[in-house]
Formats: sequence, C-alpha cells, structure tokens
Amino acid sequence: MTAFTAAIDQLQQYVTWRDTKTVFVIFNRNKGFSDVVQKAREAVRAHPQYKSGPLVQGLPGSGTSSATRTIPTGSTR
Repeated sequence: MTAFTAAIDQLQQYVTWRDTKTVFVIFNRNKGFSDVVQKAREAVRAHPQYKSGPLVQGLPGSGTSSATRTIPTGSTR
C-alpha cells in the first residue's frame, strides 16, 4: 500500500454516500511536481474503489488540459 492509497482510504472514512466531491491536497517541496502528480493519478486509478465517469465538456481533462476530472456515473452536472 502506498502513502497515496492510505490517504485515499483515510479520506473515504470521512465521506458519506451523498458526498460527490472530495479534495486530496498534496504538499510537495521537491522540484519534480509533475512526477508527484503522475504518481497520485496512478494511485487513484489503481485504488480498488476507483470508478471513472464521463468527462464534462469544458472542464480540465476534457480537452487540451493535462488535468483529469472524472464525474461519478449518474451525476446530473
């Protein structure tokens, strides 16, 4: 289990079934921030409870942006 996976598990202890958004804050003192972001993305996608949804038009991840945004399936937004 990575530190990212452990942090995701801890975050999930505080949310309810009605919560649709959470925040995962990463403090990084290193210059290799892109590597940290990539590892965080990989950890999220590898998590046993990860579910991807449709990308919303105009949000990061829906075009040329390097950020990824997934919306839970069944969301009305």
